[in-house]
Amino acid sequence: MHRLKLTVCVHAVKPGQCPKPKNAPECAESCFHDGQCPYTQKCCPTTCGHACSEP
Repeated sequence: MHRLKLTVCVHAVKPGQCPKPKNAPECAESCFHDGQCPYTQKCCPTTCGHACSEP
């Protein structure tokens, strides 16, 4: 018998809106979707990438 491993990636969208983009000290993509951010934080655009931020 063969076993099949199924991996599901859920891109959670948390409630709230991102604040206006802030100047980022360096260009970085510290997140790609809300599900990667802790608690109520959302993955928001900065002036040069994305970062977790409170809505």
